[in-house]
Amino acid sequence: MFAAFIVSRHAPALFAGIRGEPLSAELRNDVSMYWSILLLDLAIVVPATIAVAVALLRDLDWGRKALFAVLGWFALVPASIAAMSVVMVVRNDPNASVGQAIVLTIAALVFTGLALVPFRRLFTWSGDRTEVTE
Repeated sequence: MFAAFIVSRHAPALFAGIRGEPLSAELRNDVSMYWSILLLDLAIVVPATIAVAVALLRDLDWGRKALFAVLGWFALVPASIAAMSVVMVVRNDPNASVGQAIVLTIAALVFTGLALVPFRRLFTWSGDRTEVTE
């Protein structure tokens, strides 16, 4: 689900490029940033997400450990992108889209909520509650 969302966000621009269509005005403003983000997402994040999913399905130890890195990325990065999108709408940026801001905000909330499930044990006390007295 996570990897599919990332691919779906880049697919329209990627397929437009394959067909030889020009990049949108927003992407033309900083082409190197566009390619940096696209390559980061499609060459690192998506394969890492798929590898961790396969490792978890095979019940491999490293998959359970790597899950926290992947979920950490999905908890933090989509939230920052959603925040950027909302700020663009608020500041009347010509490339802003209310619909995109809503979709990204919902995705960020869902991803963060799902990431909190495995992380919750980091925030709960499971040890002995013996008090130290002086």
